Amino acid sequence: MPFSAWYVDRSLEPLTTAQMLLSAIPATVSGVKAVVRQELMNLGLPIDLLQLVYVNGEWLYRFEKVLGLEGLVVLAVLVYAQGVGSLRLRFIPALAGLCSAAALTLGLGWGSQIALANALKDSYRNDDRLLALSSNRSGMKPAERRSAWPAAPVTLQMIQARGVLRAGVQRDALPWSYRNTKGDLVGFDVDLLKSLAKNLGVRLELREAPLKQLEAELDQGELDLVAGGIQNTPTRAVHHELSRSYQALNLALVVTDDRVRELQGGNQSPPRRTITLAVADELLISYGLEAQISKSLGEAGQRARVVLVPIASNEAFFTTEGQRSFDGLLVPAEAGAGLAVIHPRTTLITPFGRELSSELVWMVGGRDAGFRRYLNGWLTREISLGRIQELFNYWILLKPLLLRPQPAIKQQACSPNRQRRAGGTGRPPFRPRRASPRAAACCC
Repeated sequence: MPFSAWYVDRSLEPLTTAQMLLSAIPATVSGVKAVVRQELMNLGLPIDLLQLVYVNGEWLYRFEKVLGLEGLVVLAVLVYAQGVGSLRLRFIPALAGLCSAAALTLGLGWGSQIALANALKDSYRNDDRLLALSSNRSGMKPAERRSAWPAAPVTLQMIQARGVLRAGVQRDALPWSYRNTKGDLVGFDVDLLKSLAKNLGVRLELREAPLKQLEAELDQGELDLVAGGIQNTPTRAVHHELSRSYQALNLALVVTDDRVRELQGGNQSPPRRTITLAVADELLISYGLEAQISKSLGEAGQRARVVLVPIASNEAFFTTEGQRSFDGLLVPAEAGAGLAVIHPRTTLITPFGRELSSELVWMVGGRDAGFRRYLNGWLTREISLGRIQELFNYWILLKPLLLRPQPAIKQQACSPNRQRRAGGTGRPPFRPRRASPRAAACCC
């Protein structure tokens, strides 16, 4: 537990460590994992630190066995000594042993702290890694538009005739659309838009702006699509045409480290004061959402008092004034993870589990039913082929993409007529592995 707290830059005070050990050590009879989980909640530390237990599971298992055996040996020796009447307390050797054990523990702890601090000094690079990501989709870099396009009808035929897909992306919508260290517009939705433009056979031009401005330009026919972490809401569906959903989301909270314990729960009772949460997308705010959050943050039937307040952007929460005015930022967990990485003094907590879910959509300009049918069909295919999951792994989980198999060898195996026309026998040079029906359909 002390290492877990230090690991997230929230080192425990000596008194807190002692109190934690006094309550946790006797409770280990119920299992280390259960105790660690409970103490993480009591100390207000992120629950996902429980992964340290799983990573060190084998070591902890052996450590538990060794401690259990040592305890049995000591108990057996004490019982035998008491039985033969040779159990006597030697004060000086006992005191010397206790002092030696305390000195060794303090020395090792102090030495380990210094060694780890020196080894990990200035080693936090997760924010640099996130901001250094570039597009994982091939093709030309999208052009950026500084001013609005002239108004024009939004139809599939017009887009292909114009040769340009006019797309607006929400500003500072990490990880859906944002600027990397090179100043390029990148992100989950930017890559998805690149794939769409490639499928249409047109160029992609992007316009970055606040969401309200993009909505106004979409209504005036100056944009074909608006993307960048747009969540599906009833109000948004009334005022704009929406695509089908392509990514499920789960709402969570980004909070400062000192407020994790209060909002995460544990042995804490629900806060008696009103909890003020900032929300960048004001269309999410509703009485029903506030009621659900109040129930999730409360305990034993007692609801917490929650107020949702709209803000101009997520970055407003991380200012000095924002930290003073709000207890947390309500965002999708998929976006909050990146925000907590960029701002190391904050933590992503998930007190709602999967109870508060949402979906990503695109806002579509015009009223062309053909364009919407094409767009929804294309998104469905991207989902079925696993390409949306690839983007999720890359931009949110920060996992490298697996190389896709090259279809050249499979093409030889399933296109013998081409080889006959070229003067060959029509037989492949070797027996290839059995291709899946989908792969065979692609290469034939």
